[in-house]
Amino acid sequence: MKKICGKSAVIVLTLIMILSLLAGCGNKEAGKQADSETKTPGESFDYRIDRMDFSKSQSNNGFTLDSKQYYELVVINDSSEAADKVNEDLNKGLEDFKKSFKDTEEYFNDTLENLSCNDEFTNTVSTEVKQNEDDIFSVIYIREWYQGGVFNGDYSGAAYSISTGDRLNLAEALGVSEEEAMKRVVNTVDAEIAKDPARFEETAHETVKNRKIDEISFYMEKGEAYICFSTYELACGAEGSFIFKLLDGKTTSGTGVENDTGKAGKTSSANVFYGELIGKSVKDIRAALGENYSADYYEGGFGIVYEMPPVMYIVDSTGTVNELNDNLKASMLISGDDGCIIENLSAKMTFPELQKILSKKIKLFEPEYIYNEMDAVNMYVLEFDYSGYHFNYMWADDPMKNKSYQVWVSLK
Repeated sequence: MKKICGKSAVIVLTLIMILSLLAGCGNKEAGKQADSETKTPGESFDYRIDRMDFSKSQSNNGFTLDSKQYYELVVINDSSEAADKVNEDLNKGLEDFKKSFKDTEEYFNDTLENLSCNDEFTNTVSTEVKQNEDDIFSVIYIREWYQGGVFNGDYSGAAYSISTGDRLNLAEALGVSEEEAMKRVVNTVDAEIAKDPARFEETAHETVKNRKIDEISFYMEKGEAYICFSTYELACGAEGSFIFKLLDGKTTSGTGVENDTGKAGKTSSANVFYGELIGKSVKDIRAALGENYSADYYEGGFGIVYEMPPVMYIVDSTGTVNELNDNLKASMLISGDDGCIIENLSAKMTFPELQKILSKKIKLFEPEYIYNEMDAVNMYVLEFDYSGYHFNYMWADDPMKNKSYQVWVSLK
């Protein structure tokens, strides 16, 4: 089996703005300059963003392992009691970040000892100021983590009063009651769930509903609030983290996910994992994913095909598509969707992501590079058995860097 080595890809999050470093001062960004204009005390902060770099690189066995570690710290330049309070709180983030060094050092040393390909580990926090006016100073943090397993990228935020330096919760930033703020949070998440129920865990609504106002991570931008949820909070790991623009008090989520009649051929019962429908009847599949499907031939058989989500269930039958009926059972799932198949597995995953989830549970060989004669293309494939299922993942390009485009799943 051919071994694949390559520099691990780091996902570039679309919300990160790359800002130029200022020559000679080590800053990523400078805020309003105090000498450039006359400003009323408390109107805005003069700030900079300093990148604290802890990166290193070492080689062994003819290969190089890079560890990219940095934290972008917002520093208020003003001399005031309010500025001091904000700086003190902002520094807590840097101290919390440093607590991760014990883990990253362990991962680095363990990997370096048996290094068999070039690799790059990532542990970074990028920061951007999103609002600096109307008595609110607010920042967003973008955390990236990769230590040889699955890549994780998370968002979080913070907001402060420019006049007092106090850290604000969501209700205080909006100027509404805590009850009203939490109502908007729940309505916002419910509205997102209703758009695509299959993306979220069934417990997502209750998870948010049971939160306290101080547990809601958010940032402000131009007077609007954006709420942040980390990976695994609302959905399986393959879905990643979420940022939602908070609905205003006049907008509601409609009937909510419990009564959603479905979009793109789905119903609220589509919260089941796709893999759970293997072995079920066509009737069961229709009940879970809706009526927006077609029947089509595939690889000498036929199945029930959905465009959204892009999945196909092969059914056990020697007949024709015209003979598709509710009692036929699905023997295989073919998926190109990033929704959950079982647990944290989806059809769109890199090999390192699979390793992170499965390495302690089963033995995984590295993907094999083959020539597919039927389709006349080169591709990477990986087959394994897990949790009662047989998986066959497929990649068009290097699986160390790219997500799989399709997976075939059957009962073991």
